[in-house]
Amino acid sequence: MHGNKMKKLVAIQEFIYKNKNIFIISIIFTISIVMLIVSGWLFCYQKSNENSIKTKDLLEQYQRIVSTVQASQFKKNLPKRSLKDINAFINKNINIYGFMASMVLTKYYVNNNELDKAVLSLKTSLKSTKDINLITLINLRLARIQIEQKKFDEALKTIGYIKNKDWIIIAADIRGEALFGKGEKKLAKYEWNKVIKSSIFPVYNQIINMKINS
Repeated sequence: MHGNKMKKLVAIQEFIYKNKNIFIISIIFTISIVMLIVSGWLFCYQKSNENSIKTKDLLEQYQRIVSTVQASQFKKNLPKRSLKDINAFINKNINIYGFMASMVLTKYYVNNNELDKAVLSLKTSLKSTKDINLITLINLRLARIQIEQKKFDEALKTIGYIKNKDWIIIAADIRGEALFGKGEKKLAKYEWNKVIKSSIFPVYNQIINMKINS
């Protein structure tokens, strides 16, 4: 019985190690989506009595964008016309709807490995919000993509913009990855050790320990 438990534990550890980047990206993206839904709901609620016709129209346009991008999952790429329309909507609407549309477009670009376009989309979305949590989430996503592009100095600069104490643990983790990518392993492990001391999530700590011991 004890042997079976050990085998299961080893299997879980191997799975997490092989998929650690995907796992962490998924965590960040899930949090991002939750924050976007909440922020969008609050915005709609607060503005329900102001410009209701315009708000309804923007919401319908945003929903069409989501449907268009979701439908593209069964194709290789979005039609150029659709991309042009989505970008026009984002550039025209410097508000929560433009912001959410930009996040949808960013996900599309990442899924299609068009990382330069994903970076541009994230930078554009920064113009559409002043919410500190959303800005932090954008910078976390941006730094993660820059690391995937092996632009480690740019990733470190992006992480440097994050001052929100609520996100220090994730920021330290990503900073560690950027430093590790540069070959500065001691500094990377220093950042990861800060995560170990602060994080209350056992699975997350397990992933960080694997990085430290790699």
